[in-house]
Amino acid sequence: MIVIEANVNGTTGEASVVLSISKPLDSEDATLYISGADVYLQSEAGANYYLTFQGDGKYIASNVYLDYGDEIQLYVAVGNRQYMSEYEEFIKTPEIDSVTFNADTDGVQVFVSTHDLENQTLYYKWDYFETWIFSAAFTSSFVYDTYPNGDLILSSISGRSRSQIDSMQFCFKDHASTQIILGTSENLSQDIISENELLFSSHAEGKFKYRYSVLVKQNALTKRSYDYWSLLRSNTEDLGSIFDKQPSNFDSNIRNISSPDEGVLGYFSVFSETQKRIFIDAADVPEHETSETLSDLCTAELLAYFDPIIGYSPLSAEINSRYIVTVYDSSGLVSSPICCDCRFTGYYETPDFWEE
Repeated sequence: MIVIEANVNGTTGEASVVLSISKPLDSEDATLYISGADVYLQSEAGANYYLTFQGDGKYIASNVYLDYGDEIQLYVAVGNRQYMSEYEEFIKTPEIDSVTFNADTDGVQVFVSTHDLENQTLYYKWDYFETWIFSAAFTSSFVYDTYPNGDLILSSISGRSRSQIDSMQFCFKDHASTQIILGTSENLSQDIISENELLFSSHAEGKFKYRYSVLVKQNALTKRSYDYWSLLRSNTEDLGSIFDKQPSNFDSNIRNISSPDEGVLGYFSVFSETQKRIFIDAADVPEHETSETLSDLCTAELLAYFDPIIGYSPLSAEINSRYIVTVYDSSGLVSSPICCDCRFTGYYETPDFWEE
């Protein structure tokens, strides 16, 4: 069966379609993506938006800006097979009222609250994007180099500059949500979502040692779209992600034009988006113990008989690619690069949105 996962964010103008072929639950084969397809969107008013192929079955466009109430549909042509979605309306998403958190010695919970005074939205979906500062386990203040001198391999040691040390010591790391997070007020007298839990992060993950931020993205859904995502969530909770193998068929809003009985997996979603970001500082989190963080897993080894004056050591071969943390009179403390340079697992450049 063909799998068509298609999304249009009318707020950002971005459209994304991923085409692939389904596979049995017990299959160990890699995902078979579809290339060479013709993919475009057509508004009810007749405007066309063509998507370009990016690899791994993904087709994108960045110019699909819509007005609330506009309706748009998807067309996909794969060889002589043509698929068309139903028209989907671009509906307004309410603003996020608040993003709050609760921190205890186990970890941090993050919640979202929102409402619609007109009681029109009812169905909601959220995604989030986390960013935090972390540090290398050790500060490497020295550089160890080897160089040939005739038949000998000599070594030298020099100090790192302050800017070099800083770029290796503190970095940023990101994580995007992979869960399907939904909420509804359909059984309530008012369209209010109060402190719906988005995520829980244990202190073992090491995200709250310095400063942490989470950007929450909110989308309003139609009833049918909400039902689709609900079923998808229930079927993927034990499988990993929305692009993993699926255990059952779904009520897709996409059909084969000439063979409407052909099964199609996936859904064409059109949505608007509102956002809110919060920051959490170390001072906002109670004292806690951490485990399984990089700092806990890193070790340093003392290599004896290291003579920094002549730059030679009978154990220099043992240093290999490890970084020097500290130099003593007759020894050097070394550790692995990943424990001394945070750029191996993160990035140094400060994000534009970051606030000190």
